[in-house]
Amino acid sequence: MAHFSVETCQGCHQDKEQKTYCVVMRLCDDCAREKEHFIRKLTRDKKVVFNCRRHPELKALAFCGDHEETICLECLSSHIGRCSLIDLNAEVAERRSQLGNLVERCKSKAGEFKQFNIEVDMRSNRIEKHFATIEDAIRNSTSQEKREVEENRDREAECITRNAEEELERIRQKRYEDLMENQRDAEKQLDKIKENEKGLFDKLDQIKKMFADKIILMKSYLRQTLNNVEKAESFDDEGMLQPDFQKTVVSLTNVLHRQVDTCGVDKLVDAAESVEGYDERINVPAERWEEQHGLTWTTGLGKDSYMMGAINEDEVVLKKKDDGSVHILNIHSGDTRVGISGKKPYDIYSCAALLDGRVVCGTRFGEIVVYDAVWNPLTTIHLDKLGKLRPVSLCTDGNDMILASNGEPIIHVFNPNNGEFIRSIDVNVRSICELHLLPSADIALRIRPADKDCSDVRVLDKTGCLRSKYHLHNKNLMSMAVDVSRDRIFIMLLDNDDESDDFDMAVLSSSGLAEIDVELPFYRRTLAEMCFMPNTNALVVHYEGMTTVFQQTEPGLEEIISNID
Repeated sequence: MAHFSVETCQGCHQDKEQKTYCVVMRLCDDCAREKEHFIRKLTRDKKVVFNCRRHPELKALAFCGDHEETICLECLSSHIGRCSLIDLNAEVAERRSQLGNLVERCKSKAGEFKQFNIEVDMRSNRIEKHFATIEDAIRNSTSQEKREVEENRDREAECITRNAEEELERIRQKRYEDLMENQRDAEKQLDKIKENEKGLFDKLDQIKKMFADKIILMKSYLRQTLNNVEKAESFDDEGMLQPDFQKTVVSLTNVLHRQVDTCGVDKLVDAAESVEGYDERINVPAERWEEQHGLTWTTGLGKDSYMMGAINEDEVVLKKKDDGSVHILNIHSGDTRVGISGKKPYDIYSCAALLDGRVVCGTRFGEIVVYDAVWNPLTTIHLDKLGKLRPVSLCTDGNDMILASNGEPIIHVFNPNNGEFIRSIDVNVRSICELHLLPSADIALRIRPADKDCSDVRVLDKTGCLRSKYHLHNKNLMSMAVDVSRDRIFIMLLDNDDESDDFDMAVLSSSGLAEIDVELPFYRRTLAEMCFMPNTNALVVHYEGMTTVFQQTEPGLEEIISNID
């Protein structure tokens, strides 16, 4: 007996081989004998045999369509006349005949399809051969046309080149003739200019000689007057001052067409006030700066902000203390943008610009950070390697190197491109709180002395040797800036001897300290910073969240004399 199904036995529900068949259940031999069912063995015979559903031991003769069951001869009488019956033998024979016909039709169709495939293959081969013939013809035709096009192109290119060379030679010849004509005209004009220049030089020599004689005479009068002032101070003789003093003032006024600056003649002014019969005070012209109209901006950063310096001709860098954010202000439009959003990773303290647009910043904790033009950090240099986390003041020199100090008596020089240490400058002074480079390559330092009511400014050469020292007794220096165009140091200070809380502006130069005539836009003790804009000589002052731009309107006597000399 062959295995009929892989399903389990429906009698014992075990996975035993099913060799017998029950009309209503699939049983194994054991279950069939136990339940005494009528069974028959499954065989490999292809003959279809149906058994009655109600009488499994009997062969079914028909199928009831209404009850959907097979019936035997005994059951047939109960269905006749009431149900639709189908003769099983006739139906099986009919279906077997139909199946045979279907098989024959399939065989016939298979032959037709085979013949059709043969014809398709033959036609495909003919089409491929035809396409190959056409492709060869097109390829041959294209190759011929390509050769003809290349020959025509070469002929046209040769013709164009020949025409271009002829035109170029014609233009070159024309240009040469024009240049020769222009050269002849220029030589004629140059001869005329030389003739006029000779006359101008003669006149200039005469003017120089006359002006030099006046300057010598003026200096002689000034020297003689100062000597008389010293004698008068020694002998307490005021009367002997008046003639020489008046003579000197007249000479200065005639030569300079301006009034006398106190910067170089302080003793002369003191003498003028004490001369008998001289009842009018000399109006001493000081250097004057005024606010530029429409260039005062409210930054929106609050009173707790301060300015760290300029990074180009148009922008200054501001810092908001409470959150450590860094902002860039355009002094012409008043627009601001955020450069750094907070104190992390670096809390910026000072800044300076490099020539290529990068910005160098010193932090409050001993670091130097190089930023690109959009304030992305590029290089970090750790200045405090001994763990002394102190603010870093810095500037840049003419070679775009970084000069930095964290308050120690040493200025360190670094390469901003790779952070490499270049050298150190021993300045022999501590408490450096501000660092500037002068055009002469000298270094200006703002020193925080032990006496908090005083301030010191020192100027060193590039090796650290002291050139000059200014001790501002009983004056608090609030801010310092360098006017690069004139190699001068501007300072903003508060005079502790003055009962008022007004700020003063002054300039340090070779002649000493001279006050500047400028009306600052604030009148009380406050934090204020100033800086000069590169290449513009505009002075920017920041105070209590406000930024104002100043421009020089009147020079002082020292500047006038330097221009004359």
